[in-house]
Amino acid sequence: MPRAGFLLRGLVVVSHALILGAFQRMPTSSFLSPVLRASSACSLRRFAMSASDGEDEREAKRKKYLSLSKDLLGKAAKLPPGTSKTMFLQKAKNAKAMADALGYSTNKADKDEQPSSQPVEISHASSESAEELVRLVNWAYRGKDGREGWTGEMRFIDGIRIDMPAMLQALEDPKATVFVASCQERPVGCIKVEKVAEDMAEVGMFAVDPDMQSKRIGSSLLQTAEEFAREALGARKATMFVLENRGDILSWYLRRGYKRTEETAPFPEDQNVGKPKIKLQFVRLEKDL
Repeated sequence: MPRAGFLLRGLVVVSHALILGAFQRMPTSSFLSPVLRASSACSLRRFAMSASDGEDEREAKRKKYLSLSKDLLGKAAKLPPGTSKTMFLQKAKNAKAMADALGYSTNKADKDEQPSSQPVEISHASSESAEELVRLVNWAYRGKDGREGWTGEMRFIDGIRIDMPAMLQALEDPKATVFVASCQERPVGCIKVEKVAEDMAEVGMFAVDPDMQSKRIGSSLLQTAEEFAREALGARKATMFVLENRGDILSWYLRRGYKRTEETAPFPEDQNVGKPKIKLQFVRLEKDL
C-alpha cells in the first residue's frame, strides 16, 4: 500500500474505501454460510527461515539454536534469582522456540492444520473488544510470553504493532469492517476489510493468537473477509500488503489464490507500528474474488 498511513489502521496488510451503512448493520449470517467453524491444534508455529532456504541450512541453524539454548540454560543455572537469571532463561526459551520453528517446514503449515476441539465463531467486532484485540494483534506479531507464532516479527521489528488509539480508530471507522474470531467467548483472531476502489477491497489487521495458530482460524477469517468484500461491498478483487522478506507468509497467500504484483511500499517508520531492525518493505498481493 503505497500509503504510509495504511499500517496505522491495521497491519498485515491491506487497503480500504467506504462501506455503505446498510452493510455495517448487516448481520454476518446474511452473506456468509451460518457461523464459520474454524479449527486448530495448539502449538508454536513459526517460520524462522524463508521458503527458499535449503533443508541442510535449516537443520544447521536448528542445531545452532538448540546449542545456544542449552548454553544459556547452563549460565542461568549458575546465577542467583534476579534480573540476570530471568534474562538468560528468557533468551534460552527464545532460542529453543527458534529451533522448534526451524524444524517446522513451510509446506507443513497447511498439512498440520487440524480442526479445533472447540467451535470458533466469527462475528463483527466492536469497540468493546478493543483492549483484547490490541493484545491479540501484538501477540501475533510481537510474541506472547516470550514465544512467537509463525507470523511473528520479533526478529526484525522492535516495538508494538498497534496501540489502543489505532485499534479504536479501526473499529470505529465507518469505512471499515473488523471481524473477530472467538473461542469460548475469547477473541482468538481478527481481520479488517475495507473497499479501496470501485472493484477492490483491502484486507488488513489479520492476526491469530499464537496459541491458536495452525487451526484453520486464519483461513476462516480470510474467507470471511473475501466473502464480505465480494457480496457486501461488490468488490471483484482483494488486495493486501505483506512484508517482502516473509517468504513463508507470501507462500501461504499464494496457495490461497493471491498473486504478487510489482507494487511495493516502504515500512512507515514514522508511525507507531514498530521500529525495523533491518530495511523492510511491503509487496502488494492481489486476488480475483
